[in-house]
Amino acid sequence: MSASRKQPARPAARGTGVSRRRLLQGAAGGGAAVAAGTLGVPWLAGQSQASGPDELIPWRGPRQAGIVTPRTDHAFIAAFDIVDDDLPRLFQDLTGRVSELTRGYPDRLDDIDNDALPPSDTGELGYDRRRDGRLTITIGLGASLFDKRFGLRGRRPRALKRMPAFPVDNLDPDRSHGDLVVLAQAEHPMICHHAIRDVLRRTKGRLQGRWGQACFQRADPRKTERPGIAAARGLLGFPDGSRWDRLSKTAQEDSIGREKLSGAPLEGGREQDVPKLGRETPRDAHIRLANRRGPGAERRRFLRRGFVYTGGFDDYGLLDSGSVFLAFCRDVQEQFEHSKRQLIGQDLDEYAVAFGGGYFYCPPGVRGSGDYLARELVEG
Repeated sequence: MSASRKQPARPAARGTGVSRRRLLQGAAGGGAAVAAGTLGVPWLAGQSQASGPDELIPWRGPRQAGIVTPRTDHAFIAAFDIVDDDLPRLFQDLTGRVSELTRGYPDRLDDIDNDALPPSDTGELGYDRRRDGRLTITIGLGASLFDKRFGLRGRRPRALKRMPAFPVDNLDPDRSHGDLVVLAQAEHPMICHHAIRDVLRRTKGRLQGRWGQACFQRADPRKTERPGIAAARGLLGFPDGSRWDRLSKTAQEDSIGREKLSGAPLEGGREQDVPKLGRETPRDAHIRLANRRGPGAERRRFLRRGFVYTGGFDDYGLLDSGSVFLAFCRDVQEQFEHSKRQLIGQDLDEYAVAFGGGYFYCPPGVRGSGDYLARELVEG
């Protein structure tokens, strides 16, 4: 995804000018929580899908892989518009190829032995079965899929809608929304790229690319023994975030509400401790506004699975980099949007501007040999 034009940055709260962080926000309405019924985030956090033989992750099951599976170092998220009237056939073909890819097979669906025709697989990963990379592919459906084109208006999931712009957002229509999203996650960027490229080949003339973003993270191996704690840091140098290099360490910690080195709340303790949010935590600190405690707070928690990205330099000669924010929710309005509204006015607004993304419904996984993704929706 090419860089979009930035607006000039406002002066920072402490008088230093910095480039704005840009945030690609996406929320999957449904997904893991749909499969889990009324079970919440603490339950999901302990339900990671284990890798199978040779680092292959099982794809079939009650929910799609890539939601509660262990984190990987790389991902590619791509949104498409559907230009095909035969939705059942489209989703059957997608299901077939995703099943092949995640089991490590090159393209075996087309038996092409004519040297005058293109080979059945692109070949950048080789033509033998691949048994590494822990590839997962997760597919979501956008609100626009349920318009009058396909006769699905009455089947739109209740919580699914078009992603709105919040006061601090600067959404680019060309980088937002879509009929369908494909999230490929793996341990190597070339594996993610191959998966998206293969999906495009399999659906040529039926899916039209709308926007896409390659992204990555760095897992900290020292944290692997701490279940439920994020094992990655964002570009801000905190467990999540992006660039603001000209602020003092104190100013950065006040904006987040955590110590930069340890990740612990400013009130003391450990990174995984529930913040006390006392007088030492500024009123506009991110952790105070994003995760307010109180009656009903538990039902508003959602599952985050974010990455970061970089795309060269922007129009001002600064690094074009930021966060790819992924959130899996049962109800995007009551969970993700509630959190977004609480964050209006935070100190980080100076450095975080959402410029694209969308809301997508993740249908349940594929269970049997005759099943395919979104079958109950597209067949009625």
